[in-house]
Amino acid sequence: MSILVTGFDRGNDPVNASEVLVNSLRDNLPRELSPFCDQLHFVILPLSTRRVWDVLSTEIASRQPRYCVLTGQVKGRNRVELERLATNITDFDSPDADGLSPRGELIVSDGPAACWSTLPHQRAMVDDLNRCGIPAAMSNYAGNHLCNQVLYRTLH
Repeated sequence: MSILVTGFDRGNDPVNASEVLVNSLRDNLPRELSPFCDQLHFVILPLSTRRVWDVLSTEIASRQPRYCVLTGQVKGRNRVELERLATNITDFDSPDADGLSPRGELIVSDGPAACWSTLPHQRAMVDDLNRCGIPAAMSNYAGNHLCNQVLYRTLH
């Protein structure tokens, strides 16, 4: 079994929380996850609408993961949010690292309008995180930037 864990590079920002998370897990895996160390694969994705899927699809093809844990960050959110669905649209409020700002473009031209997450027991996970003192919530909107794009392409 293989598990792929991804985050995004910082691009033009000083830090990206998902990059920090993925690098921290890779470099200092918690003891509870040590039985899975040979199965875990960590990848930092580029903040580029043109390059992100090439990098991720190459990793998926080579690793054949049973599970993908895709992480990202949204400015202004201060909790872990589990996404329920991804929508088939890119509509960037701000440019990616390459300066591109797609507006209203489909991610997959003949794809469905949305794809539901396959993560089971989301509500129970949110409840467990909150019980452990980690602020968490469900999210019905992954935005229309790269987090949504990666989630949609992976689910599709």
